[in-house]
Amino acid sequence: MVQLVCQNDIIVSHPFACHCQATLNDVAAKDYQRTGWFDPRIICLSLDDYEAKVLKGSNDCTMDAAIGIGNYANNRVTISRLMLVELRMGYDNVDNLSASSLENKISHSENLLSGHRIDKNNYFIFKDGVAAQAKSWAERKKKEGGEYVMYGLSCL
Repeated sequence: MVQLVCQNDIIVSHPFACHCQATLNDVAAKDYQRTGWFDPRIICLSLDDYEAKVLKGSNDCTMDAAIGIGNYANNRVTISRLMLVELRMGYDNVDNLSASSLENKISHSENLLSGHRIDKNNYFIFKDGVAAQAKSWAERKKKEGGEYVMYGLSCL
């Protein structure tokens, strides 16, 4: 398995950074009214902020954030890219998940970030008690032919 590392330099140098650079904790605090969910050094592009501030659109149509990552092996980082992240720590069960809604978020986010390498996996972060349910839900949707969400859904 490839080890991933966070690469804040990808975010700091990204053309969107002047509009929507934030820490992943800041993004989480908007929806969950507390900090400390993530390492405070993780910088991201707040895609909801970008869409609201720059595109003047609804922020329901994007993933929450994009962070910079790279593969780490032999003391060096290779294959730098963006990774899309959706925060779902407030979910108590998977009943409110919608495959089409999540697929739209991914598709729209990928379109916004076109021209930049994006990880093939999309990360959905749930609290511990819901993560296993979400993985089962994703596997069922994958069998039903989910195009975007179901490939590489990860729960942390």
